Amino acid sequence: MINFSPKFEAPKSQENPGERLGILMEKIASKTQAELLDTFGDSARDLLGEDNAINMRSFLVKSGGNFSKEEVKHDERMNHDKELLWSGADNDNVRKYYKDKFGCDTTEELLAQYKESRLNHRGTIVEMAITSILYKFLHDKYIVMRSSTFDDYENGVDNVIVHKETGEVICAFDEVYDSHDHERVEAKDKKILNKAMKGGVKIKYGFSLESEGDVRKLVKQEIKNVPAFYLAMSDVQLDALLLNKDIDSLENISDEERIVFTKLLASLESQVTMLKSNDIPENISSQLDKFLEALHNITI
Repeated sequence: MINFSPKFEAPKSQENPGERLGILMEKIASKTQAELLDTFGDSARDLLGEDNAINMRSFLVKSGGNFSKEEVKHDERMNHDKELLWSGADNDNVRKYYKDKFGCDTTEELLAQYKESRLNHRGTIVEMAITSILYKFLHDKYIVMRSSTFDDYENGVDNVIVHKETGEVICAFDEVYDSHDHERVEAKDKKILNKAMKGGVKIKYGFSLESEGDVRKLVKQEIKNVPAFYLAMSDVQLDALLLNKDIDSLENISDEERIVFTKLLASLESQVTMLKSNDIPENISSQLDKFLEALHNITI
């Protein structure tokens, strides 16, 4: 879930990290969407937006989904209401700040500027950086995408990982800034344990991959009982990534990216061990076994 923390100060040699990573998200979305269309045809059309996030409107009945126009609009209004709250758009001082600094006269102009400014906030930078690393290491066997805005805001899910062969949603991730705060790590552990005890997370705007004879299709539907984990990145790791030009390439993997990915895998194994040491539901325990097997088959 996006962390609305203070503006991220990038290394002096790397300006506009949000814009840089935003371009990378567009590249990933373009390649993933093309692959999905090639494999699954019209059932995958418009699934992803330019930011590599699941497009809620592609779940309308007329677009091959199973949600009515009214339901999707309701969820979009919920997103809008949260952004109004987080932006402080109802606060006179905040409105004056946006008016004086950016010339925003209306609430919608303020929200648009708020979203643009958010690209250079630490939480967003971390989310996009981790998404790019996951894609580089996993895209041969897995579909790596950002969740819909609704699932981000409402269900605390940043990334959705789907196995290309089985079509299973193997896990969901919540990216966080690692402040080396032991209490925060404990809080995150408690949070994912709580989710596991309740049977995992729900992804409303999710999908599965199904086969009908020789034809494979993408079925847009709500997915339940998905194991959830958190992925953390420190300022030091983030600075090292942004200073390396290979982060702009989908083909090249830098030493810094390998180091970060190795640490992410170690953290995930630790989280699986922690969850399995508790009396979690059998269906989630079984999912964790599959996930752990998947982790062990990843080549770094």
